[in-house]
Amino acid sequence: MAILGKDVPFEKIDKEICRVIKFTSHAKVVNNKVIADSATDPYAFLTVYIEKIQGRVDLPIFHKDDFKNVYEAFEERKEDQEVLVIWSNNNYKNIAFKISRSFLPKLVVWLCRKDAYQLMTDNSYKPKLTGEARFLAEKPIREWKPEVMN
Repeated sequence: MAILGKDVPFEKIDKEICRVIKFTSHAKVVNNKVIADSATDPYAFLTVYIEKIQGRVDLPIFHKDDFKNVYEAFEERKEDQEVLVIWSNNNYKNIAFKISRSFLPKLVVWLCRKDAYQLMTDNSYKPKLTGEARFLAEKPIREWKPEVMN
């Protein structure tokens, strides 16, 4: 499996919506604190599908807040829901954040109804579902967004 940041440049998927296929955790959240298996390894890997590259890649999670948000989304997710993420290194509120972005969270996490990703990325999917009904089917049920992001 290709790894984002190693085999596929992060810039290629900046601000792209990604459907999470698999969440492989190497940490856990206890009393709202992240407990990691290792001090140097990622907290988790997400196997994601990205329409732009028409394939699956592994996305390492290195920031505690990103991990906590994904962890919580998977804790809440029901069988008829999917988790989507948007990775970005260029979506910060001000220039001070942009300067120190290597230390900042990178993920916006959405908990959505099943098929929301396909509705968002394929206009030919369910073409009779239009207008407000389509918007509501695509709309996240819940969003986790770092405070430093737009």
